[in-house]
Amino acid sequence: MINTIWSWLENSATPVQVELFLMSGSAFRDGTYILEGLARRAMAATHHDQVVGTPHTDQSSPAPRPAHMYGTASRLLELEQERASIEAKLTEARAAQPAADVGALGRDLQVNAVKRADAYDENRRERSPVTAFVSYAHEDERYARQLLEAMAGLRLEGLVRDWHDRRISPGEDWAQVIDEAIENSDLVLLIVSSSFLSSAYCTGVEMKRALELHETGRLVLVPVIARPSDWRSLLGRFQSLPTDGKPISTHPNADAAYLDVVLALRKLIKSLRGRAGQARDRTG
Repeated sequence: MINTIWSWLENSATPVQVELFLMSGSAFRDGTYILEGLARRAMAATHHDQVVGTPHTDQSSPAPRPAHMYGTASRLLELEQERASIEAKLTEARAAQPAADVGALGRDLQVNAVKRADAYDENRRERSPVTAFVSYAHEDERYARQLLEAMAGLRLEGLVRDWHDRRISPGEDWAQVIDEAIENSDLVLLIVSSSFLSSAYCTGVEMKRALELHETGRLVLVPVIARPSDWRSLLGRFQSLPTDGKPISTHPNADAAYLDVVLALRKLIKSLRGRAGQARDRTG
């Protein structure tokens, strides 16, 4: 089983995320055996020039794998192994004649359960995409659409889940849906132009609420400058995109401008993963 799974991972053209749901009894033992085997193979691969899910190379001095490739997954494995060890000791203690005091082992098992729950939550947050709310005036819809197209790679990698008003279904209370979408966002992208600034709804509702949530640390606000306008008096304290706040419409190559935006967002989104989920968990 392990050899089959590893062979498939080894020959995959793209990185693969492996998730294994462990249960009690024989399913837990079998799952732990598979996970331990894969972990041993992964650790062994760090001493060679091959990374799982990437093409073979001939590098003689490969770079070490970053720690985050193991992260909470390794911690979960350790805690699952610890649980199995404690449960085995409990079984032995209860079978002993006379029966041994199992109070300490019971407390150890409770502590392990709490640690496992925390580790699973952290692992979930690390893997969750960042939710990005895109705010724009309808006169700038083409800029919003082109930005969303440029963000396709981020979506395909599971880094971001975008939301915009074109996702509102017929019959829904659009104002309520937009309010909820902003509240549930980790990142707000403002497509800024004179049309955006002159829109009472964009500035008086969407931007206003985003600023309030930014001040509390609930989300991050990023102005994306679509067209030249007098935006710095309102949003000049925020790091804007493209670089130096140069409007997309003035770039000689619009694709290059959107790439500049997306590369900056990629770095930001990776730093937000986990932290954003924790902020929502605290406010529940």
